[in-house]
Amino acid sequence: MSQPDPKPARGRADPVLAARLLDREPPAGYRAEWTDYLARPAAQADTTTDSALVFRIDAEWLGLPAAWISEIAPPRPVHSLPHRRGKSLAGIVNIRGELLPCVALEGLLGLAPSAAAPSTRRLCVAGPEARRLVLLVDEVHGLFRYNAARRLAAPGRLPHVRHVVEWKDGRTVGLLDAEALWTALEGGLA
Repeated sequence: MSQPDPKPARGRADPVLAARLLDREPPAGYRAEWTDYLARPAAQADTTTDSALVFRIDAEWLGLPAAWISEIAPPRPVHSLPHRRGKSLAGIVNIRGELLPCVALEGLLGLAPSAAAPSTRRLCVAGPEARRLVLLVDEVHGLFRYNAARRLAAPGRLPHVRHVVEWKDGRTVGLLDAEALWTALEGGLA
């Protein structure tokens, strides 16, 4: 008769060693420490996070709720519309075969016109499916997650900016009220 191999098969625990490990007495205070820990009420999470796409228009860093953004497109020609020049309507732009209204937000927000040519600016396709628009922005930073409870009321300098949040290096981002912004933009397009 052959003797069983004293080493367990690779990847399996030695049952004798496991039994000795589990049968030993816990250190002093171990049970009391865990009893206290498990008896504590669960901490309420006070962080409700939201996310926004952060972009720059002139010197202003602004954020639009991430749920409203469908894509960021590279610069494309913006075609002007005859007899349809408003404060914010820059023209129309072709996004994968779909012609969408293209909006320059600086007119609506009361900012100085951007020094960047429309052909070099980034295009943010945003809005609910049936109400999509293209926003001309100077620079796109990306998505930013923030604690909604830490939003501050906007100083009222820019219309449609309801809150500000601290971002990085002491800078703040003005959070746009998407629904109010779209209502104003659609009113200007009609």
